[in-house]
Amino acid sequence: MNDTYLGNPQVKRDGVQQGWTKQDIQEYQRCMTDPVYFAETYGKVISLDEGLVPFKLYPYQKEMFEHFNDNRFSIVLACRQSGKSISSCMYILWYALFHPDQTIAVLANKGATAREMLARITLALENVPFFLQPGTKALNKGSIEFSNNSRIIAAATSGSSIRGMSCVTGDSKICIEDDYQNIFYTDIDKIINKSKLIQVEENKMIYTVYKITNNINNKIYIGFHKTNDLNDGYMGSGKLIKRAIEKYGIESFSKEILKTFDNKEEAETYEASIVNRDFTLREDTYNIALGGNVRIMYGKNNPFFGKSHSEKSKNKIRDRAKGRTGHSDKTGYVGNMKCNNIREFASVLGIENNVRTNVLFACGDPSRPEVYFDCSNVQYAAEKFYNRKIEDRVKKKQVLAENAKIRFSGVKKTKEHREKISKGLTGIKRENPQNKDPEKIRKTAEKHMGMKRSEEAKLKMSLAKKGISPINKGKKYYRDPETSHGNYFIPGNQPAGWIQGTGSRK
Repeated sequence: MNDTYLGNPQVKRDGVQQGWTKQDIQEYQRCMTDPVYFAETYGKVISLDEGLVPFKLYPYQKEMFEHFNDNRFSIVLACRQSGKSISSCMYILWYALFHPDQTIAVLANKGATAREMLARITLALENVPFFLQPGTKALNKGSIEFSNNSRIIAAATSGSSIRGMSCVTGDSKICIEDDYQNIFYTDIDKIINKSKLIQVEENKMIYTVYKITNNINNKIYIGFHKTNDLNDGYMGSGKLIKRAIEKYGIESFSKEILKTFDNKEEAETYEASIVNRDFTLREDTYNIALGGNVRIMYGKNNPFFGKSHSEKSKNKIRDRAKGRTGHSDKTGYVGNMKCNNIREFASVLGIENNVRTNVLFACGDPSRPEVYFDCSNVQYAAEKFYNRKIEDRVKKKQVLAENAKIRFSGVKKTKEHREKISKGLTGIKRENPQNKDPEKIRKTAEKHMGMKRSEEAKLKMSLAKKGISPINKGKKYYRDPETSHGNYFIPGNQPAGWIQGTGSRK
């Protein structure tokens, strides 16, 4: 018992001297070099059907171990309940036991989830024989510390959860792709602080033209970048350079800033002077488009290389382009006010966002005849644009309705949901005892104003008052005097005790 940690007979305490046999040494060496062997020989996991059982890895779990061993960064994409969590726990335990002076963090969106992972690691540790355990200095729900100065920490994911623990330092390099498909290779602290920076004024920005070199095959990429930090780690956004970074690893690339400028125009002009047609056709470059913020591509780099539009495609392009002109040529009126371009239209109509789209929509709206272009072709294009937008909205609503129908089909309302509906209906009835909506009545009255009932409608109303269903001829309306529930039946076939009514509840 003196060799155990706080009375736990399955965990060796710190400072215990271990006697070794030749077989123990050989076994230790094999476990230290082979995490798969260690996991399958000494790992134990809880099975719902059989309880504590040996941990036998599936082939894909062995591949996970190999990938963890060979790569600094690993991302596992797997379905639920596939064993990825327990595999990671077993690998973490192996790494901590056989690698001294390591700090390992287990992070999750909630602290309870991270502590659950640490509990699995503790369970696995309790089933490892003493000669493989380095000794335990501390073991609790939040961390484990071993005699070899390695430790495992469980915490919730946040910007400061493991700060200062020498687990991942702020100057550790990471490679990420942002929402705009730009690649950055820089310190963790810079990435975290980047999202918190206030936008700097335009005159403080720096415009750079840079060169990225693949140090393995010497292929290069020339690009333009706007920044307020020359060391922000930006590594381009081109399609081919991104593929190359994925293939060779970010460490295989180096970046050189060729020139800096204080305005965008000069930087783009300089980039265009380097990345010309001949440059994009070279075999040692990753550039596929001309420099200077244009999308002209030559040769095999052009995805349309060797192809041509069909007549159907040409007609579609021609139809869409009909009436299309520059902003300065789109003139027209808003009432009696003349507008000489899109901006003037937007100013008069009070449009601030998506100016071109909203002005075209307004000019094509048939309910606003006072807003129009004075060129028939342009007006025609605006009307087509309006109709297309309306159709898109209708289709979107239909798709949402279909999805909702599929999603909630056969799903019963919860008790809370039913109570909310009941409470809402009760409130409506309390405020309007006759269940009459004044606005609805007004609209209905306006719709039928000046209209006369047809002879067919008069007949239906007359039959209804007599208790005869105009839809089910020969049937009459009967109701239960106790519940007031009613329906139409052929006389003589009504339920016992039901009496003939007027077709309405009292």
